[in-house]
Amino acid sequence: MNFRTKIDWWIGLAISCLPLTSIWMIIRYFQIGGLTNLIVALVMLISSIAIIPILFITYILDEKELLVKLGFFYTLKIAYSSITSVQETKNPLSSLAMSIDRIEIEYGKGEYVLISPKNKQEFLKVLREKMESE
Repeated sequence: MNFRTKIDWWIGLAISCLPLTSIWMIIRYFQIGGLTNLIVALVMLISSIAIIPILFITYILDEKELLVKLGFFYTLKIAYSSITSVQETKNPLSSLAMSIDRIEIEYGKGEYVLISPKNKQEFLKVLREKMESE
């Protein structure tokens, strides 16, 4: 079962400001010049392109494991049998979550991941069912 990440409005706004600001700076470069402005704008544009996959975080509850996918670039695999704790949290640490309304999943030997599925209650229900069937 697939769950998309929940995106808080202010996080979405912050992420969308980076490419918009860089495009504005490129336009300004052609109007007033200034090589420094162009270099900064290009760095910002490249950075914003690198950030785009964050908007497509998906949590997949497979048969044997939880998959946390960051676009095509990264997949974290957590076996249900290795999960030691699941709890709701508002922990603001950097994570694979685009909302502060999060779930903390502890697994393995003290490792954890913070995630923020859109339908958190349904995700928790399905996750607990998968963990019990292990």
